[in-house]
Amino acid sequence: MMYLYLLHQCNIRRWINPFEFKTRDLELSLGLPRKTIASIRNRLKQRGLIEFVNGVGKSPSLYLIIGAKITNKDLQKYFVVTSSNNKSDDKGNDIGNNKGNDIGNNSADSTLYIEEKRNNTKDNPPNPQRGKRSRAPVEDGLFSEGELEKMKPKGVKASRLTEFVPPSPEDVRNYFMRRQADIRLPDWETEADSFFNYYDSQGWVKSNGRKVANWESLANDWILRKEKELRQPKQHEPTITYQRHTPDDTLADEQFKLAQRIQRRRSRSNFPGGEEPSGNLPQ
Repeated sequence: MMYLYLLHQCNIRRWINPFEFKTRDLELSLGLPRKTIASIRNRLKQRGLIEFVNGVGKSPSLYLIIGAKITNKDLQKYFVVTSSNNKSDDKGNDIGNNKGNDIGNNSADSTLYIEEKRNNTKDNPPNPQRGKRSRAPVEDGLFSEGELEKMKPKGVKASRLTEFVPPSPEDVRNYFMRRQADIRLPDWETEADSFFNYYDSQGWVKSNGRKVANWESLANDWILRKEKELRQPKQHEPTITYQRHTPDDTLADEQFKLAQRIQRRRSRSNFPGGEEPSGNLPQ
């Protein structure tokens, strides 16, 4: 991403190479911290794609795109250029290529040169395989196979990077069957259809406004919630208790009914016309 961005900056400057660019602008444009930018620039330099000179204080850094024609002679002096293999056109301008304009790769200021010098100490004798491996260009791309393997998303974060594909009603029913919803819920097909219709009508967006990344986890929560509702008694539902009536209970009920009839007769005799008073009778 940084290499393409540097190519873009060189392009909008009509390929003035090398060119100046502030590191602060790299931070704001790419959203990367300064430490990460320094690490990536060194990696691009080791790959032989760019050369750069850090700016002092608030001054911008200098960038040179290796392989592109050098058009800025004023800033070229800040870089060590080996022009033995460079070609020139009819007007005498240098034409950069992959073999020419190898800037800094063989000089004392080169990163690879310093690394090779550090490895060729008394304690660390020269290792042709190690030196060859450090200087070998990447044939298939900018990153090696080991680096690409480390970049692969793993775990839960991988689901956020992949594009979400909404399920079909058949996919939801199959998942409910895998979770044994036919045993856990009495009407599991209706619940599966309700789950699909609920989230499909909302565009597969959760209640907090975030897009659904893993619908299977939501379907599992749906099954657990419905299963819990079945185990708990519903609120405001009358609880019916069944009691066994003994002969004593039956006799008490008859006596209570007889006392109510006697009380109603007395109340009618106390009022003219035999009408019962409205409201509850005093106990």
